[in-house]
Amino acid sequence: MNESTIDKKVIKRLRNLPEPMEPKDIQEFLGLSKNSTYNLIESKQFHSVRIGKLYKIPKRTFVKWFLGD
Repeated sequence: MNESTIDKKVIKRLRNLPEPMEPKDIQEFLGLSKNSTYNLIESKQFHSVRIGKLYKIPKRTFVKWFLGD
């Protein structure tokens, strides 16, 4: 598999993420454990909103963080 094929697959996966995202979406996308996912969200590396026990993450902020922008 060449680099451009990998990039296209990653871009397709990013486009298919829901809006807003939930922790399970990040967990599946990055292949993290549940605890690691919540640690990442709570590290405030990208914007998230906590509503009671639920977290919502704007797709735009996650994608921007993932791409390193």
